[in-house]
Amino acid sequence: MKWPSGGTCSAENGNQIAASTQIQDFRPNLVAVSVGFDAHAHDPIANETLEAEDFHWLGESLRKLGVPILSLLEGGCGDDLVEACGRLPKLCESAHIPVQSGSNRILKLMHRGYTRERFVRIIEKLRRVQPGIGLCTDFIVGFPGETEADFEETLSLVREVEFDQAYIFKYSPRKDTPAAKMPDQLPREVKEERNQRLLASVNDIAGRKYRACVGRTEQILVEGSSKKNPARMTGRTRSNKIVVFEGSERHRGQLMDVRITRAGSFTLYGDPAVANL
Repeated sequence: MKWPSGGTCSAENGNQIAASTQIQDFRPNLVAVSVGFDAHAHDPIANETLEAEDFHWLGESLRKLGVPILSLLEGGCGDDLVEACGRLPKLCESAHIPVQSGSNRILKLMHRGYTRERFVRIIEKLRRVQPGIGLCTDFIVGFPGETEADFEETLSLVREVEFDQAYIFKYSPRKDTPAAKMPDQLPREVKEERNQRLLASVNDIAGRKYRACVGRTEQILVEGSSKKNPARMTGRTRSNKIVVFEGSERHRGQLMDVRITRAGSFTLYGDPAVANL
């Protein structure tokens, strides 16, 4: 579990008492930014072995302490966990679920334990319980053997799911990894061209979704001063969109309602007439 200050706490091997103590120690003036589950032994999409009772325990513990969760990094996507996403009041409508590629052939070459169809079903389930959920994902372009047809499958997945944001990486071989020894390594120029096309598609869809926020009043978690303009404050909506607005340092860590007046590139701007300013 990550906090705005950068600290973390964890419950390993079901040690909930120790985790409760850590949460209590962090409690003063803190808000949980994200909650994730260790997936080293199991793929977060392909496997459903995460214990749902641990997730419910964590959500209830944070609820009792008044600690909201800004974003859930899915470490298991069974029906019980999806249901919890719609039920827990402290869980904001945000999830980061990496997919890497829209091509089943490439997913198999990557040894991902899931298919495109399974990923889409997870998204559909999440949107049923949280219609306004903000979705972020990761993509790798130019993986060895990726054809133009494979890449088109990734573009079509972007159009189908309509992500709010995506982190796009160009594949680069790493020493002593299986992928580095695979045939059909792609030229740098091809990877760069596909990176730009995928980025343009993601930006186009995300831009439309950000512009749709203009005129709405959004609840934000104030994180601190804006990096580009320290005289202004920045925060995140319940769907994990960045908002810049006129405020002061005393609002850091607070939940506030802000009216969105303008949308930029992956940034929203709030009306200076902020409630409780």
